[in-house]
Amino acid sequence: MNNRSSQVIGVIVFFLGIAILAAVAYMVFLIFLSEEPAVTQLLNDSKTPLANLLSSWAANTLVKIVMLIFMTAAGSLIADKGIKMYFGPREK
Repeated sequence: MNNRSSQVIGVIVFFLGIAILAAVAYMVFLIFLSEEPAVTQLLNDSKTPLANLLSSWAANTLVKIVMLIFMTAAGSLIADKGIKMYFGPREK
């Protein structure tokens, strides 16, 4: 593969990583906008104990946070790989 094609592929990979990071930022934005129902409303509407409701909410939130961390790391690594491909070994 010549130098020019590796630069083009590097730019494409870089922008793919940036797109993943933008998607993660959008998902975080949506998570912060979503409204969880109030605990008192949940208690009035269901016969489920409070401990079950809170543990379910905590597990759900933890899964979302872990997924966002992995997606952010993946996007950063992909963007870094694109930069390394673009500025890779130069032919002299």
